[in-house]
Amino acid sequence: MIVFGSCKKVSVQEIELPNGFIENDWQAAVDAAQTHDKNIFLHLYADWCTHCANFKADVLNDTEVEEYMFSNFIGSALDTEQQQGIDIVNQYNLQGHPHFAVISKDAVLVGNHLGVLSKEDFLTWIEDYE
Repeated sequence: MIVFGSCKKVSVQEIELPNGFIENDWQAAVDAAQTHDKNIFLHLYADWCTHCANFKADVLNDTEVEEYMFSNFIGSALDTEQQQGIDIVNQYNLQGHPHFAVISKDAVLVGNHLGVLSKEDFLTWIEDYE
């Protein structure tokens, strides 16, 4: 007998962000970066993007990643189909999903990565931007 399970697609916004992340409030992220003297890690996503949802669920919500990010960055996530996300995509010329960027407390793009990253690859990539 073959049993088919439910394959409900989960939207990115349905997945909780880890401790300290700010979702869809760019000014709050910039203010926090300036207050805490940290770079901003920015996860740009579209709510329909399966890779974005998987990254948020499996990498950002991993306990080791969550602790590392909270200690070293201001975490931010923006929906690229909402006005703030559209503005940031245009300001920094960031296209595609998932897209990750590191932005200084002074709003300067320090680095970015387009495409899927495993937990290990993400931690290797992000450590250069502490």
